[in-house]
Amino acid sequence: MKRMFGLSILIMVLTTGCSTMLGDFTVLSTYNFELQAESELVTREAKGSSMSTTVLFFTVGAPDLQTAVEKALQKSEADFLTNARIYEKEWSILLLGRKGFVVEGFAWRIKHDDVGSLLYDNNEILENDGLRYIPGKNSDEYEFVCLAD
Repeated sequence: MKRMFGLSILIMVLTTGCSTMLGDFTVLSTYNFELQAESELVTREAKGSSMSTTVLFFTVGAPDLQTAVEKALQKSEADFLTNARIYEKEWSILLLGRKGFVVEGFAWRIKHDDVGSLLYDNNEILENDGLRYIPGKNSDEYEFVCLAD
């Protein structure tokens, strides 16, 4: 009985985990957009994360909050989140662990005609057939970004 108790205490000490809510946001996005534009709810369960791994006290990668938000938006093909919550999560077992950011919220998409527009750094972005056309420095240049994973 004492051995089981001792083993239980040892396991609890060697395995740890923590989750902290960093913030609760009314509107969250990494894109510039017109807040008054007509929008539609895509999903109430948008989620994105950016995590790093720790092995033998060495961290591989660096968690990034912007990446976590962008992953939530890209997975749900949305332009912004509402009722968004940001968490910092961390766990470890002996010499292996993970830590990073998790973003959750309601995903919304700006309604567009066939070819609609968003605002991005005062330049217009055109969307059509799952591609986003971002104007380059010259009026004839465009950067193509695929919206689907």
